[in-house]
Amino acid sequence: MKRPRGATRRARPSPTPSPGADLIGTSWQLTTITTRDPVYQGVVPEAERAKYTVAFAAAGTFSATADCNTVNGTWTATADGGLELVPGQSS
Repeated sequence: MKRPRGATRRARPSPTPSPGADLIGTSWQLTTITTRDPVYQGVVPEAERAKYTVAFAAAGTFSATADCNTVNGTWTATADGGLELVPGQSS
């Protein structure tokens, strides 16, 4: 079907992705750390970074390693860029 002369096509809005959708399937390594209590800031040596990871999966679950320890839990992202991790089982 031809459009009438002078008519314009309306763009269909694309759906807004759910918060955190871009995290699913990614894995992160710890490179620096900052704490408030006690006050501390440091850099994780490059050779040690693979020991400190977190991987985000679908359904809001994550798995993480910290040296020889592992932890699984859930994560929730907010529309304003926030991220909450709730640890579950750990070893």
